[in-house]
Amino acid sequence: MILRLENIPEQGLDLRYEEGKEWFDEHLKEVAGSDYVYRAAILIHLLAHRSVEKEIFLTGSITTEIEMLCSRCLERFCVPVVSEVHYAYLPESEKKLDAEWDPKDLEGPDMGYYNGESVELSPLVAEQLLLDIPRFPICREDCRGLCPQCGTNLNEKACHCALSAPTPVEGPFSTLKGFKPKKG
Repeated sequence: MILRLENIPEQGLDLRYEEGKEWFDEHLKEVAGSDYVYRAAILIHLLAHRSVEKEIFLTGSITTEIEMLCSRCLERFCVPVVSEVHYAYLPESEKKLDAEWDPKDLEGPDMGYYNGESVELSPLVAEQLLLDIPRFPICREDCRGLCPQCGTNLNEKACHCALSAPTPVEGPFSTLKGFKPKKG
C-alpha cells in the first residue's frame, strides 16, 4: 500500500484497499500472536490530503473481523474491529531537532515522517488495528467464565464446586479477634 504524493490532487484522494489473510499474517500475526485468527477482509477507506508544505493528512476507517479467545471462558468467538484513522505525515526534512520542542505540544492527529515522494501505509494500518483489538476480549457481557476449581465452562453448565467448597480458612490474625489490650 504505497501512496505517492504526485497522485494526491488538490481536492484530496479517496483510497480504498482490501487486504486478505496473507497481509494479516505478514503484518499482524507475529505481533498479535496465535490467539488472533483472520476471519474477514481488512477494508481500508482513507481520504488523503496534501498541504503546500508536502504534509499528508489521512482520515478514514479500517474495519475487519478477528477470531479471538474469550478471556473469561476461553471459547473462540469473532469480534469486529473498527479503527478510526486521523494521521499526519510530515517530510523527514521537517523533523524538529530543537531540544525544546516536545511532540506532546501538538494537538490533532497522530503523526509520523516520510522520506522521498511516497508513503508506505501498511505500518500505519497494522498499528491502528493493533491499537483497537480488545486487550481482554469477552464473548458476551454476561459471560460467566470458568469455575476456578474444576474448570467447567459456567456458560454451558453449572458445577457443584461452590456448594461443596470447604469453609474458608481464617487468616493468621484470626487469633487476635478477641484480643483486648490491658489498660494502664
